[in-house]
Amino acid sequence: MITEAISASTEWLASYRPVRQYEHMATAAENIVDRVIKVMNETREMLHWHANNGKKLRKLKRYLGKNDKFDKNLRRALELHDQWAGGLTEELKELTSWRDECVPVGLAHAARERRRNEQSSKSR
Repeated sequence: MITEAISASTEWLASYRPVRQYEHMATAAENIVDRVIKVMNETREMLHWHANNGKKLRKLKRYLGKNDKFDKNLRRALELHDQWAGGLTEELKELTSWRDECVPVGLAHAARERRRNEQSSKSR
């Protein structure tokens, strides 16, 4: 059930492309959408990993589907996976940073933050 929901969300996100009225914002939005798709695919693989390794999925399902707070629930599920599987891959840790960028006021703020971080890292 959870994997089907992730698949449906992934398909919807893949079909979503922002209006290119503001190119820099559209690019930032596409980057975030791509990262969300990747982390959702990783989550689906994580759920399959647990199923194939005889782990009970009750905790993961409870945290992923609870209260429509997918980002918080995903973070908790990834923490549980980290405990059970002995560590997240570096790529998955990086991909989960999308949740901090996807705020309701969103895309412009995320783009500004990303540019600010890039500029500060270049100046170091």
